[in-house]
Amino acid sequence: MAERVLDVVCKMMLDPDTVPAATTYENEVYYFCGPPCQVAFEEHPERYLATDHERPGESDG
Repeated sequence: MAERVLDVVCKMMLDPDTVPAATTYENEVYYFCGPPCQVAFEEHPERYLATDHERPGESDG
C-alpha cells in the first residue's frame, strides 16, 4: 500500500493506488475521493491550495 494522500477539498486521507479521481495542476497530481471533489478543485484550485494565512483576496494590513 502506498503512502496515503490528502484530498484537498474534503480533507479525506486516501490510498493513491485506489482513488477514483485525480487531476494535475501546476505539474503536481492531486487525488480526490470522487468526481464532486475533483470538479470543485478544478473550478477553484486556489481556494483549496491557499494556507490559512494566505487566503486569496486577503491582505496583511
